Amino acid sequence: MNAAGLAPTRASTPTALRSARLRDLVAAEWIKFWSLRSTPLVVLGLTAWYGYRGWQGAHDTYRRYLAFSPAQRTGFTDSGLFGSGVEWLPIMVAAGALGALIVVSEHASGLIRTTFTAVPDRLRVVAAKVAVLTAVMSGLGVAVTAEVYAFDRAVLAGHRLSFAPSDPGVPALFVSTVVLMPLCALVGMAFGTLIRNVAASMVAVCVFFLMVPQLFKSPTTRWAIDVGNALPCYAWARLGFLGHGKVVGGETFTGALAAFVLWPLVSAAVVAVVLNRRDV
Repeated sequence: MNAAGLAPTRASTPTALRSARLRDLVAAEWIKFWSLRSTPLVVLGLTAWYGYRGWQGAHDTYRRYLAFSPAQRTGFTDSGLFGSGVEWLPIMVAAGALGALIVVSEHASGLIRTTFTAVPDRLRVVAAKVAVLTAVMSGLGVAVTAEVYAFDRAVLAGHRLSFAPSDPGVPALFVSTVVLMPLCALVGMAFGTLIRNVAASMVAVCVFFLMVPQLFKSPTTRWAIDVGNALPCYAWARLGFLGHGKVVGGETFTGALAAFVLWPLVSAAVVAVVLNRRDV
């Protein structure tokens, strides 16, 4: 109570206290995210799998190199799993599924109603969810990228086949691969927010990351080429494949970068608008 006997207003609430409340929201969302039984299993499973695939992929590359003619060996460098888009589709789907579950699981259990009753400012809750999801999936991206490259270097550097971090295009390769994880997770979160059903959300994530890219793999019209280039997998490919060649058709580095920036921003905006306006 203040001197006039009135309760303190929001405007008089100390900034430190408001920040503490935001930290509390982030902490609560962190606990809820890791309380999902699928979260640690998926994160640890993907980390272990891509470590193994990085090691195996490097050995496969060296075996292919031994079968090359002397002319083919000239100037050959390896990009390992980074050069294989198919290898990264499972982790894109898994990231999207985790992003969907962070919202859908709360709708299924009714916890979302309790959360919004306790915290009427829904946008703050959304901000905390997005922050937690982005942090976790960025960490996964760093771990997977680092271990794949570490195995690639360990196996191939002695044969002078592996690229170095300072080589042209490699920083963009590393950064785009790390960013790919939270990007896919936020897209999945948008699907979960719109659909609000576990099974349907998982189907939507799989269709978007696995089937839709196949529809635009060899487009013949301008609009189809533009749509294909804007998809996360093809935008990542253009940014990550060391700048070699085209992916769908005529894609520029700038266009791929724009797609990479817009996907998470638009997805987070969809989550914020829908959760803030829709009844739960």
